[in-house]
Amino acid sequence: ITEPDGKGIVEREVIRVVTPGTTFDEGILENKANNFVACVVKEGDRYGFSYADVTTGDFKSTEFENFKELESELAKVNPAECICDEELIPRINFGYKFPYNYSKDPEKTLKDYFEIKSLKIFGLEGKNFAVRAAGMLFEYLKDTQKTDLKHIQKISYYDVFEFMPLDKSCVRNLELFFTNRDSKKEGTLIWVIDNTSTPMGGRLIRNWILHPLLKKKDIEARLKKIDVLIKNSSLIRNLRDNLGELYDIERLISRLSLGTGNARDLNALKQSLEVVPKIKSCIKGKNIFAEVEADLYSLKNLVKIVGEAIVDEPSISVRDGGIIAPGYNKELDDLRSISTEGKSFIKNLQLREVKKTGINSLKVKFNKVFGYYIEISKANLSSVPDDYIRKQTLVNAERFITPELKEYEEKVLNAEERIKELEYELFYDVRMKVIEEIVKIQKTAKAIALLDVISTFAFNAEKYNYCKPEIFENGGIDIKNGRHPVIEKMTFTGEFVPNDCKIDKKREFLLITGPNMGGKSTYLRQIALTVLMAQIGSFVPAEKAGIGIVDRIFTRVGASDNLAEGESTFMVEMQEASFILNNATEKSLIILDEIGRGTSTYDGVSIAWAITEFIHDKIQAKTLFATHYHELIELSDRLSRSLNLCVAVRENEKEGVVFLYKVVEGGINKSYGIEVAKLAGLPVDAVSRARGVLKELEAKQIKKMRVSPDQMKLFEGKSRKHSELKVLKDLKKMDIDKLTPMEALQKLNDIKKKTES
Repeated sequence: ITEPDGKGIVEREVIRVVTPGTTFDEGILENKANNFVACVVKEGDRYGFSYADVTTGDFKSTEFENFKELESELAKVNPAECICDEELIPRINFGYKFPYNYSKDPEKTLKDYFEIKSLKIFGLEGKNFAVRAAGMLFEYLKDTQKTDLKHIQKISYYDVFEFMPLDKSCVRNLELFFTNRDSKKEGTLIWVIDNTSTPMGGRLIRNWILHPLLKKKDIEARLKKIDVLIKNSSLIRNLRDNLGELYDIERLISRLSLGTGNARDLNALKQSLEVVPKIKSCIKGKNIFAEVEADLYSLKNLVKIVGEAIVDEPSISVRDGGIIAPGYNKELDDLRSISTEGKSFIKNLQLREVKKTGINSLKVKFNKVFGYYIEISKANLSSVPDDYIRKQTLVNAERFITPELKEYEEKVLNAEERIKELEYELFYDVRMKVIEEIVKIQKTAKAIALLDVISTFAFNAEKYNYCKPEIFENGGIDIKNGRHPVIEKMTFTGEFVPNDCKIDKKREFLLITGPNMGGKSTYLRQIALTVLMAQIGSFVPAEKAGIGIVDRIFTRVGASDNLAEGESTFMVEMQEASFILNNATEKSLIILDEIGRGTSTYDGVSIAWAITEFIHDKIQAKTLFATHYHELIELSDRLSRSLNLCVAVRENEKEGVVFLYKVVEGGINKSYGIEVAKLAGLPVDAVSRARGVLKELEAKQIKKMRVSPDQMKLFEGKSRKHSELKVLKDLKKMDIDKLTPMEALQKLNDIKKKTES
């Protein structure tokens, strides 16, 4: 292919392959989210899994015993692209899938590139599946980027059990990143708590949400840092002001390392590094931040080099010049002088030649075809000096060149081309000086991200009035005046009603009844979110909170189907319930918002009853179960570690039904569904008719007899009145030998009153 200047043939080749998982396009990338490319390999029932963010240099690898674990991790990582063996493509439902064949020795690939003798340094020794995935992904990145991957300094092996697993149902049901209804960020947990000042901090806070901690000391290490900042409000302000001046250091250094960065990236990096000393001074002398401070490198010499080399507003292209500052390189300055002084040289030459020849109409001109020349009209040809060399003949004039003009022409034309070449060479030299410090720059970026998230948590605690949770290795949940972080922010009137929650060995299973729109679902989710926030090391929305570490949060919420695979709403509901019952432990937190509502009342109650007993008797997990099946109230009374709660309602003729959004002890046997239908705008005639039908049903005692006689054995005495069951429970607890005659008579009288009520 001929070059534009017509000087010859240039070789063409692919210099980079752009894919969804390796793009640097700022129009596609989200500042505060990673863009991962993943790799999955399979052998037998085991899987190797690796993922990397080319824009930041992060590279991780792990392995799984089954596909369910892999699928859960894929949901958390949510890669934009996934390479794998072709047979796996139909099973992976995340990102763009691309089959990739890799026949090399993965261990050798990694050892050769990182110039190491053993993969033990990365924690990969003996992790054959993780090594295979990492080697395959690394080779793919080399194939697509077509350059040295210097910004990938290590591969981190991680065990998924180091963190609390979050399955895709939990991420979806708790609306951590996107709302269920319209997939928006507004109305999610990340929307509330991500007040980070830098893109690095934004990516880290997402990572923390997806990887809650399981060790008390790790959680408390974060909480203590937040505590130090909260005790000094000016420190929080100064930190956040300085952090706000930073660019995305991670992506800047990655672009520069891969050769896609330009001079503007160098300037942005320089400006960011100039802020580092200010950030460092903010935490100087605070022992709790000693490790963070040690990883903040000012790199003053690098800042000086970039400052001296690059102009304030360089051109975007590194091949077109306009990027190197005057005074940085003498040869470049000389070449620029030749180029910029061209007009004055031509003017002076023309004056000299006019004086020399006496031809007043003589002109020195330039065009792209013939270069520089002296033009003389035919009437003056007799006065042309002998050293003039004819270059072109026109109708009315002749064009000449002189040795001096020819020499200058070559100098000027070569100067412009040489300026561009030299500027690129100087830019490349500066870029390589920056890359030499890539390890320190990446450490600085990581330290800044950590400071950003910690200072954000401190900022949130002040802004939203969050409290520091007390963390227990083992124990229950004790929340005083807890709030839902998202709904509280969306309640512009500031009238969110707080609620307590106490779960311990004596009351592990909380059964919550109450009307639709009464706040049951809000209550469930706020407890789960509070626990999650505590285990990522954040302060929590409550007046006071004690959190026993949970190994997992399970959620069964709402109605959804998977019709594409032939799964009805009820099937999906039962699959989620099955997953919980088969995987939860006594250290788990289970959130159930309705179970069995997708089938007939009889089947639904039976299933809900059985699940309640199974969780209470066999799993013994901390559980909150919201239901409209009032039959379960009596079951809960009979279970030793269960407690009935309900959302309070005030009902009178003047106000009608008023939802108080307060969770109190006891059960409620009305759903107030018709009142909710009325609030939703159901036509008056339909509401009136519904009330009439309800009265007819109540008169026929259909409400009381929810199950047929042949199913009554399932519920063991369910037909007894609630008050009678309470009496039996009290009698079992009573120590008759210690009662005086008078106390015995009083107890007997109390029992009589209860059974008559």
